[in-house]
Amino acid sequence: MYKRQLGDSVDVIALRTALNGAVQAPLPAPGAALFAGPDARRFCNGMFSNNVRDLVVGGWGRHAALDDRGRIWALLTLYDVGDDRFLAVVDGGEAAGAAFVERIQRYLLFDDLTLTSLDLGPGVTVQGAQAAAALGELPVPVPVAGAVALASGWVLRRDRTGAGGFDVFGAQPPGGTRIGAEDLLRLRVAAGRVEWPQDGDDKRLIHELGLRDEVCNFEKGCYIGQETVNRVDVMGGVKRVLAGLLLPGAGYVAGDPVEVGGAVVGRLSSPVADGSRTLALAVVQRPADAPGTEVVVRGQLGRVAAFPL
Repeated sequence: MYKRQLGDSVDVIALRTALNGAVQAPLPAPGAALFAGPDARRFCNGMFSNNVRDLVVGGWGRHAALDDRGRIWALLTLYDVGDDRFLAVVDGGEAAGAAFVERIQRYLLFDDLTLTSLDLGPGVTVQGAQAAAALGELPVPVPVAGAVALASGWVLRRDRTGAGGFDVFGAQPPGGTRIGAEDLLRLRVAAGRVEWPQDGDDKRLIHELGLRDEVCNFEKGCYIGQETVNRVDVMGGVKRVLAGLLLPGAGYVAGDPVEVGGAVVGRLSSPVADGSRTLALAVVQRPADAPGTEVVVRGQLGRVAAFPL
């Protein structure tokens, strides 16, 4: 009911309809690095939150890099590309990738591996139910699992919208309805999918960003920050969680305080105009995450929505 009170979005409805086929949107150059060497698998399994130990060639997964208190400092996608090599594509662009490599280098002491920064350049993402068919218009194989190497780039599985898809670097744009970066942001926010560092900071936990099922494996063995992640998972008690917001009008910016009953319960991230309203994410204090909760941002009354918005 509250969605109708705020007005249905022609933009998101049209974009979601397009996802029944395929859409393509531009991507800025990502941060990327290659772990290579006999110890690469063991090192990555002990460094990141998802299972690297049991990956097969072509396998992949989303991961968090955590400090010793379980707080996220990077989000990445890791691909097993064979021959003891693992391609890491880091959220946040080239600057985030450089910071990632610099920080990881501190842990490389007696390990038989190298870590090399890669320049993938800008690319496109192809998203939607028919993304694989659209990708098939390229003279390259569609990844059965996670990654396929091109002569000058990569085709990588990556779901940015909740409908599945691929990122393509070093090849001509494939088929699919072309949309802009802002449309891609609308789809991401409407699906409740976070990216780093747009939707987090160095105090955030995996569970607070709704990433538990996407980036965690609880059978893989030890990794940095594991104790906190396991304790939160078993005992619960997370006081802040990710929420989607529907706000009237426009003019909101990331960092705007979200208030309930006059108290600040969180701050906006990834706000994007959507017709006569704005979609946004926010990590808010419980119980302000309950769908239908009235919130105030910049003096405007909005509501918390369940995902997808």
